Amino acid sequence: MKNSIFSLNDSISNLLQQKPNHNLVKDLGDERWLTRGEVDQLVEQLTILMAQSGVKQGDLILITLPNSVDYVITLLACFRLKAIAYTANPTMPTSELTKTIQKNHYAAAFFGNEHAGNLPRIEAETGTFFSDNPCILAPHKTMSFYRLSGQKHLANDQLDTFNERTDGQLASLLYTSGTTGAPKAVALTAPQLLSAAKDVALSQHLSDEDRTLVMLPLFHINAQVISLLATIISGGQLVITHKFSAHKFWQTINDEQITWVSAAPAIIAILLRSPQPETIFNKLRFIRCASAPLPPSQEQLFEHLFSVPVIQGYGMTEAASQITVNPLSAPRQGSVGQVTNSEMKIVDDRHQPVSANQIGQVTLRGSHIIHQYVDPQYQADFINGWFLTGDMGYVDTDGYLFLVGRKREIINRSGDKISPLEVEDAILSLGYIRDVAVVGQPDAIYGEQVVAVVVLQPNLVAGEVLAKDIQQHVQQQLSRFKVPSEIIFWRDLPTGATGKIQRTKVKALLGG
Repeated sequence: MKNSIFSLNDSISNLLQQKPNHNLVKDLGDERWLTRGEVDQLVEQLTILMAQSGVKQGDLILITLPNSVDYVITLLACFRLKAIAYTANPTMPTSELTKTIQKNHYAAAFFGNEHAGNLPRIEAETGTFFSDNPCILAPHKTMSFYRLSGQKHLANDQLDTFNERTDGQLASLLYTSGTTGAPKAVALTAPQLLSAAKDVALSQHLSDEDRTLVMLPLFHINAQVISLLATIISGGQLVITHKFSAHKFWQTINDEQITWVSAAPAIIAILLRSPQPETIFNKLRFIRCASAPLPPSQEQLFEHLFSVPVIQGYGMTEAASQITVNPLSAPRQGSVGQVTNSEMKIVDDRHQPVSANQIGQVTLRGSHIIHQYVDPQYQADFINGWFLTGDMGYVDTDGYLFLVGRKREIINRSGDKISPLEVEDAILSLGYIRDVAVVGQPDAIYGEQVVAVVVLQPNLVAGEVLAKDIQQHVQQQLSRFKVPSEIIFWRDLPTGATGKIQRTKVKALLGG
């Protein structure tokens, strides 16, 4: 099992060696295309240099590079060497980077310029030293990686133990976002990544005629598998931008002839507030939206304004990305689609399946779903081979999944269960609302009350009159018990790297 015939690296290498003069990836930072053959050569050179410096199969490699061609080359070199890539946030502050470095034992590390500039400070604080290994790679490419000495940990005992009881070569280490609790270490195997990438390519009908814009952060599973790996194994092309830019987005779509994009609800919301383009490239097939549920009102408005289909999906790190996605030929508004290459059950609190249209917890199993976390203390999240996602939702009679929130985010008002998403969608249908987070707060009579934290569009003045207007609007659309008892106005809401609003942080800031 450790050496799959159809390995991730073989699939990538075979593709790179086919049509070597075919363009594969372009970094908008330097406006130069690299061909498949050039990428293959760069990956091979970096793999050899890492091996010569002592990096070997099973070693852990820390990567905090920003979105770039360098990121692609580094990740593919780790796969080729059969090392384990730990991809982390390139914008994390130095204090967090210090903790990250002290958390594991690393055979090597790749840093962006900002992190590389802070290494002397980290050396002084921790006693860990970094030896720079500059690599001159043809054609016209220079990179660096660092060897580490004096590390706090001499080995990765927990990860090594996990590896021994896991089928398949470990390829990637990521941490869950931690939006609803402490981040959990997720180790994914090469077969899981390959299975997930094939799933995405098949369900989205990707081919060598496709070209995607990679704008979500590559240290997240979404961009790594859905944008990067699925495109490579299907023979498509990658255009990489450092980060999402609203004022450049449509121009980039047109100039680079993009055929599909993986986005997040925050990006959809920002584009809705941005000037409309005069024209949109006519081969843009769809915008895929995941990372968090997209309010139906925003989905409908986006498609009306831009005449571009929004294809919602649902995924997570523990599933190596995609779990469900809407069929391109029959998307259903408000739904995150149908399960693709996994098994899914909606269960009650006793872990028994519920009927269609009944709300329960989403549970999963399949070829690219993890069976355990690296830390065995979280084994309660797995029962009889099924992974308990913590997401609540229901499946309609046609097999479309509708999410209603996280299990711990569902508001219980005197026995009535309220989905934050439903209330948020009602509020967002008001044109003067920029963002909203609905959370439960303790109540002496009802157990919990519904509270909405609202961010207004610019140049609007918050106040009691506006709050009552929001409450009346919700009451016209939803049952009375779902109407927020309190409207609170903030300037901004806490979000994660993909723009997902972090309700647990909102609740904590409110003292709930």
